Amino acid sequence: MKYVAIDTETTGLSDKCSLIEIAMVFEDTSKPDPIEELPAFHAVVNVGAGAFWEPFALQMHLDNGLYAQVATEGISMGKAVDDGMSWLSGRFGYYERGSVVAAGKNFAGFDKRFLPFPLSAAFHYRAIDPGSVFMDFNHDRPPGLNDLLSADEQPDVPHRALEDARNVVRVLRRKYA
Repeated sequence: MKYVAIDTETTGLSDKCSLIEIAMVFEDTSKPDPIEELPAFHAVVNVGAGAFWEPFALQMHLDNGLYAQVATEGISMGKAVDDGMSWLSGRFGYYERGSVVAAGKNFAGFDKRFLPFPLSAAFHYRAIDPGSVFMDFNHDRPPGLNDLLSADEQPDVPHRALEDARNVVRVLRRKYA
């Protein structure tokens, strides 16, 4: 199976917030190359000085360095979408709208709503969520990505899109290897 592990970072959780980072990692389960060598796309988006930031997201992204990168290295949303679409085309060749399978922790419920068209339309309506794959019905809710990683894989989810997308591949490989 070919899929794209995807993660985004945003200025918060509400609809007032903006996408500031996106990463995609291409996985072909018939050729399990080392995760760090898998084809990857990464973009930091400059949302401008007037962007709405929720306090917890601002603090998290100050701590992990993303806030500074948004202003100094961020590209326009239009360029991020164009570059992301080109990257997807390079992995899948011609593909029909809605045909790319996404894998991501809460991709369908959160990340996808922050993706602008046409990038959002590239993904199939069904997505792989590792939290559901590893659901323990003795708990109240599906586990987070940090809960799914073993101590030797990653001690903490960095809340940076590229590493989180790679962590999705790590977790799914453990389940299906």
